[in-house]
Amino acid sequence: VVVGTVAQVEPGKILEAENPDEPARELNTDIRVEHVLKGSTSSPLVTVATLELAYGGAENDPRRDWREPGVRVVAFVSQSPEGGSLYIPTYVPELGPSYSQSFFIADGEKLMAAVQDPERMSLTTLSQSVRTAAPGSG
Repeated sequence: VVVGTVAQVEPGKILEAENPDEPARELNTDIRVEHVLKGSTSSPLVTVATLELAYGGAENDPRRDWREPGVRVVAFVSQSPEGGSLYIPTYVPELGPSYSQSFFIADGEKLMAAVQDPERMSLTTLSQSVRTAAPGSG
């Protein structure tokens, strides 16, 4: 679990889609790490691969895509099961990546979930909760 600021976003690999006329693509988002709340990283910059169309609100939705340079985020990420240096949204072995609960936009102390309804917890409260969680739980 890291707190950081998006440094850059680049196109990632093209994925095979059920409909060949509508290929899916990943975006690789570099996050400059400010704090590691849980786990560890050997680099001050982590690259997270996500589906291009996974985030962003509807036209009248106040949420915005967190994958924009300068956006401060709290990211619950796992190393990709494919290996390498890429991270992915928190990975649940039985279900795969959890897009809906992995990224929060941090505006000062306010947090807004990137997919679900706005989160009611402050950044300080979330940080304390993550740090005191049971060892080995994430």
